[in-house]
Amino acid sequence: MVAFLPVERARLVTFFAPALARVVAFLPVVRARLVTFFAPALARVVAFLPVVRARLVTFFPFAVALLAVVRALRTVFLAVERARVVAFLPVERARLVTFFPFAVALLAVVRALRTVFLAVERARDVTFFPVALARVTAFLGSTAAPSTISPTRSAVRSAGCHPLSRGGSAVGAAGRSGSRGTSGGLSHGGVYPSLVGSSFSSM
Repeated sequence: MVAFLPVERARLVTFFAPALARVVAFLPVVRARLVTFFAPALARVVAFLPVVRARLVTFFPFAVALLAVVRALRTVFLAVERARVVAFLPVERARLVTFFPFAVALLAVVRALRTVFLAVERARDVTFFPVALARVTAFLGSTAAPSTISPTRSAVRSAGCHPLSRGGSAVGAAGRSGSRGTSGGLSHGGVYPSLVGSSFSSM
């Protein structure tokens, strides 16, 4: 960096000297160009001023007349519109006077219909929910109740399954059930095993 600084300084010195010479040499050229440009531009402005003055003189009367016409039209238009508004206010007031009783009556009818409708819907809800709750309760109770098998069916199943599973005959089952019936009396809810055996033997 320290060794590069003298080199950069020398480059700047050698660059600025010709650049400054170019700027100094270009200034007289720019001055001459400005002098040659401003002379015809100034002459054009001086020559154009009488034309602009004549145009303004011919335009101002027209502009004044146009402004007067606009003012008159505005006055007429505002007067007509003001008259229309003034004439319309009583009509609108009469319309409002005739409309308010109808609106009040319509509001009363809507209120009455809403009251009746809400009462009917409330009554439907009051009658529907207890019935629905009772149905749900009955359904849940029927699904939760245990399945009941009568003693007769259980006796028939036990008497019919055991002898066959042991490989015995139906007659032997009937004899055994008959001996049990004479010695032990009634069993399984008042069903005679002998009768059960005889029924199986007949089958």
